[in-house]
Amino acid sequence: MNKKSFVFLLLFGAVLLNSIDIPPLKGFVNDYAGFISAETEAVLTAKLKSLEESDSTQIFILTIPSLDGMDIESYSIKVAETWKPGQKKLDNGVLFIVSQNDRKMRIEVGYGLEGVLTDLLSGRIINNVASPLFRDGLYDEGFVAVTDALISIVKNEYQANDALKSEKVTSKSGDGRIIGLLIALFFIVKLIGSASKKAGAASGAIMGAGIPLLIGAFNPVLMIVLGLIGLGMAFIPMSVVYFVLLSGTRGGSSGSSSGGGFSGGGGGGFGGGGASGGW
Repeated sequence: MNKKSFVFLLLFGAVLLNSIDIPPLKGFVNDYAGFISAETEAVLTAKLKSLEESDSTQIFILTIPSLDGMDIESYSIKVAETWKPGQKKLDNGVLFIVSQNDRKMRIEVGYGLEGVLTDLLSGRIINNVASPLFRDGLYDEGFVAVTDALISIVKNEYQANDALKSEKVTSKSGDGRIIGLLIALFFIVKLIGSASKKAGAASGAIMGAGIPLLIGAFNPVLMIVLGLIGLGMAFIPMSVVYFVLLSGTRGGSSGSSSGGGFSGGGGGGFGGGGASGGW
């Protein structure tokens, strides 16, 4: 083995040694180091779930046994980009990560919260809230105190319907395609109708269908009433067209949900904002 190959293998081995896997996201609290009691985990989960339901903001907690030589900043951003706490386009997510053996921790802040949860405030939470409690072995109290501090800062910065508005904005282009297809269909049949009485009758049916479809675009009851008035029995095939077109533009919902259990990260983005520390 020549010298260059040996150096390459050493560097490659160092990279492997300094990379650790990202654990699965199980919920708001992911205690892989066994820091947190079951009772406290339930309390933290309730607090964080309530915040998501009211504000759409997501805060995830992760504890790990060791960083295995990797710096906590690199690992934290890697976890944040994998788990994606916060909502897509709002980027209102936070990750609090603690490494047991390294006695290190970090608060990773999403783009959308960097204005309120600044690097300075994140550092103060670590140094003035978490570190003193962790040094005394009061881990449950420390996690609760950090969680309360984070919630008090980010609370009311966003509302739950902000995430819904973001979804509606992304769906507007799809809604426009529906209307465009209906208008195009109307004019095509209208042109054909000028050469055929039968086609002309079909054009009238399309016109009658277009009005209730456009007025009641997202109100099925109103659409049915207007469709029956305008088309009679001809409403049946047009309703099929309507729902086929509509179903094609309805994408998946956001990663978070206000009801039921935990549904994962909502797609938030991160850029390295936050602070690190130890105890």
